[in-house]
Amino acid sequence: MDMITAPGPSKILADAQDKETINHIRRCIEISVNKHKSNLVAVVGHYDCAGNPNPKDIQLGRIEGIC
Repeated sequence: MDMITAPGPSKILADAQDKETINHIRRCIEISVNKHKSNLVAVVGHYDCAGNPNPKDIQLGRIEGIC
């Protein structure tokens, strides 16, 4: 099991604007899946995120939109 962290990942992935950070997250996931044999990826967010300062409903909507 690996943990990949980034500030505001649900916003980054949902907005699809920050290509550099998205590519970094993708490379980390590829290593986790291909080298460490991880078989589950979860996007986790929380309502008081400093990287994505939005109410809980927006956080959940973004997470649901990228899954």
